[in-house]
Amino acid sequence: MSQRIEDIKFMATMSFVTLFGTCLTALFG
Repeated sequence: MSQRIEDIKFMATMSFVTLFGTCLTALFG
């Protein structure tokens, strides 16, 4: 169960970073 939570947190973090990077590229690209 703990491993599952870690996987979800990792996925959420990666999704947020990707979205944030896309926004920065759109603004400053």
